[in-house]
Amino acid sequence: MSSITVKLYGGAITCRLPPAFQDLSLYVPVPDHQEVYLQHIGSTNTSTQSDCVLTFEILQYLEGMDDLSAGSHLFQDLSVCNEARRSQICTCKVVGDVNIGLSTYSRAIIATGNMNVSRRKFKTDESWEDVSVLMYILRIPSLLYIFTHSLQNTIPNFWLHTHSLLVRMPQNRNFCSNQS
Repeated sequence: MSSITVKLYGGAITCRLPPAFQDLSLYVPVPDHQEVYLQHIGSTNTSTQSDCVLTFEILQYLEGMDDLSAGSHLFQDLSVCNEARRSQICTCKVVGDVNIGLSTYSRAIIATGNMNVSRRKFKTDESWEDVSVLMYILRIPSLLYIFTHSLQNTIPNFWLHTHSLLVRMPQNRNFCSNQS
């Protein structure tokens, strides 16, 4: 699979993305603590088109919270920020320690779930859609920061490589088995 190297936060972090992802900050304002990339999937007809949004965020460390609680909290916070009508967290688990080149290891957490969101400013009954969400969270206690990236919706045959973790994102994946 071809990829491009993308510089995040002015080059402080680099990553590789599929070339179809576009930097959203070229079109709309994005907060300084976020880097957001968008991929359109499907036709130009909005009824058959879907988007995949990949967001990187640097957040303040959640002190006094264990890893699983922090993962759940960040998923729910994303739900609030997305103004979701409903959300369900399906999986929240600690993946383990990750060496990202610091003197201490960071903790990695994965949270998955579904949200019912609308991308429109003026929401109508037709504007709401169900999206699947995958969050990969790096807790860095020595710096008191959390680095998260979340993938909303899905991409056919797309592989997201995050450190030593490889996750296949099948098309139209619903992370909660009890929902259609």
